[in-house]
Amino acid sequence: MSGQGKYNYSAIFLTSFSLMMFELVLTRLFSVKFDYHFVYLILSLSVMSIGLGGMALKKWYQIFPMNDLPVNVAMTSFTSLILILVLIFDPVKALGFGGTFSEWIYIAAAAVPFFFFGLVMAGVFQKFPHKSSMVYAFDIFGAAIATLVTIPILNQFSVVNVAFLASIILALASLLFSVPARDWKISSGFSIVLVLIAAIGVNIFMEKPVLQVAENANKDLLRFINNPYEKGKIIDSRWSAFGRTDLVRGKQGSGYLSMFVDGAAGSAMYNWREIQADSLKSVHLRYHFGEFFPFYFLTESEKDSAFIIGPGGGRDVVVALLGGVKHITAVEVNPQIVQIMNDYAEYNGGLYRDYPNVNVVVADARNYLRKSNLKYDLIMASIPITKSSRSIEGYSLTENFLFTVEAISEYVDHLTSEGRIVIVAHNDAEIYRLIMMVIEYFNEKGIDPSLSMNHIYTIASGMMPTLVIKKTPFRVEETQARHQLMHKLGFVNGNFFLPYRQAPEIRPASLLGLDLPWRMFDQVLVALYNGQVTPEEVRQAASFDIGAVHDDKPFFYKFQKGLPAPFGVFFLIIVLVFFLLLYMTAIKGNPEKYSFSLFKSVALHPELKWFYLIFFSSGAGFMLLEIASLQKLNIFTDNPLEAISVLLFSLLLGTGTGSFLSNFIKENKFKTISLVSLAIAVVSVALSKLIPAVYQANDSIFITSMVTILPLGILLGIPFPAAMNKLSAMNLSEYIYLCWGINGIAAITGSVLAMIIGILFGFTFALWTAAVFYILISLGFFKISIHSKAFHLNLNK
Repeated sequence: MSGQGKYNYSAIFLTSFSLMMFELVLTRLFSVKFDYHFVYLILSLSVMSIGLGGMALKKWYQIFPMNDLPVNVAMTSFTSLILILVLIFDPVKALGFGGTFSEWIYIAAAAVPFFFFGLVMAGVFQKFPHKSSMVYAFDIFGAAIATLVTIPILNQFSVVNVAFLASIILALASLLFSVPARDWKISSGFSIVLVLIAAIGVNIFMEKPVLQVAENANKDLLRFINNPYEKGKIIDSRWSAFGRTDLVRGKQGSGYLSMFVDGAAGSAMYNWREIQADSLKSVHLRYHFGEFFPFYFLTESEKDSAFIIGPGGGRDVVVALLGGVKHITAVEVNPQIVQIMNDYAEYNGGLYRDYPNVNVVVADARNYLRKSNLKYDLIMASIPITKSSRSIEGYSLTENFLFTVEAISEYVDHLTSEGRIVIVAHNDAEIYRLIMMVIEYFNEKGIDPSLSMNHIYTIASGMMPTLVIKKTPFRVEETQARHQLMHKLGFVNGNFFLPYRQAPEIRPASLLGLDLPWRMFDQVLVALYNGQVTPEEVRQAASFDIGAVHDDKPFFYKFQKGLPAPFGVFFLIIVLVFFLLLYMTAIKGNPEKYSFSLFKSVALHPELKWFYLIFFSSGAGFMLLEIASLQKLNIFTDNPLEAISVLLFSLLLGTGTGSFLSNFIKENKFKTISLVSLAIAVVSVALSKLIPAVYQANDSIFITSMVTILPLGILLGIPFPAAMNKLSAMNLSEYIYLCWGINGIAAITGSVLAMIIGILFGFTFALWTAAVFYILISLGFFKISIHSKAFHLNLNK
């Protein structure tokens, strides 16, 4: 690039920086706008457009010969702005479109900016093939810095404003691309002016740009607002990297407040002072809410302390106070919820602020507990349903490390000798799954499944059943007293179970000549207790997935057997992609009989199929490693979102550094890069053991990521630019755009494959699969080396 380099490298850096920022922002925007499964679908298909843009480069220039780099970057900026405005003003809804058709409109709108970015990066590599290492390095460095700074920015400004900022930076990148050739395109200037005007206009006329919540069954906020009885109204709305938190006043202005995160996960705000002053206000919690039930039987020494996981609006804290707990530690992961509770202390009686025996901490509850040496009499949790994309990079579902077998083990370890865990669920499926996890935990301790049932009982309180888990087995006399009170309170419906109690059978319809027996307890749980069936038999017989959840497969909310939507469709696409790859390896003969440029290129240059294998394996393997390693690290994070940004930064910084260092590989290039690829495969296999070991040695997520992820990133950054340089050296640079496109499509294929493997087999297996892809890269370089020798090409110089 010579003198042009400083401008082009800066432009590449800014383009990658702004698009990564835009992608991260979209995960937050889409989480509010859509159902969390659709967030994954729309983001995946959008990012796939990067690869499609790369593959379309040659045809695009034939149709639009004047569309060079500055124009394509300007179009990326312009279309990103259009997407933001579409999300804000929702013309799709205004025009009366709904259902699947409207979803595809949003997918198309979201795909366009990424398509133009694919054109940009493929064009850069095509134009400067001899500088592939530096181009790739600045591309990755830009994305790395974006992952580091976007989270703090989102915590300070509205996510809509940050999206506009990304569009503005893209426009500036367009101008920088214009500088070297002194070709100041009108479209570049027009783009930046348009973005500035739109950003200023929206902020002037809309003090807080409003993003409407999707009309979706999973969005509780919309139902609350549209309920004619509640007539809810949003009175406060706050954005952060965690998402959008809305405070809603209900019951026609009577003062009832509730909080929602991304339009879902509703949590009512409780007032302890009012409940203390008026005993009638505590009736529901005392007599109709299962979480309070255990307090009827606790002695004073058994309620000295309680640890509450995710207190939300304070219900669990009020229950603990109502039950007479002396010291309460409540750990909430969403800082906005705690801030709103403190800002509205006048309404909630200062529940999180004014009581010395209530300590509220903003952190990940499980990791906070893991680092503590304290023992608690009670560990309380109401299972949250987030119904939004909690992953900042967007490539995951709502994994929940709070409810796994390993988490149960850690909770039990932090109980006093007579301590117990109280978990409020939403339905019978969650109770069954929790019981399966408890049985597996005790089984790992050498306790038979039927004897494990002596440690639990369920409170069938209707819509919100409760599971109580005791560190030591319950005694016969303890269950007898609980049994009697359950009948008095009506807690005997649904999955009702107590150990040691007989399950009488009566036939109330016998006078009608009907043999319809009624049994008191949940007969499946009784059969488990009596040893008549095994947990595995129950799991297989269930019509939904109730199997135990582990840290390696942390999908607590996946009750559908097999692959949930949209992964069934994605799986078919992956099968098609692999079929095309296999077909490509068999291509021979006359190139003219192939109309598809990818197949024609292989017929013309058979060695290209090995390059295509390298670029596909590089994209798929990289994403498998990124997602699986982040899942492994996420277990140890105190603040999930900020920690993940550090982890992504470590990975991308290492990758950019590796790309830069690949410039210095001068001797035995094929051998060196093949060995690097094999080294990545070895590290991939070892990573599932390496990450926990390193973390336990230093207790710092930053140090762990620097020691494990950064070196891995350095290795990952070498094969891609090296393969680009080989293409140029073998006079095949005209096909660079196809290689970039294949790599882009493979990246999204790898991200989907990582999730599919994670769901079915676990993320450790995803790391092993990544190792296979890097072995294929090593094989590809070996084959290219043989081919180059056959044609007397000295590519090691």
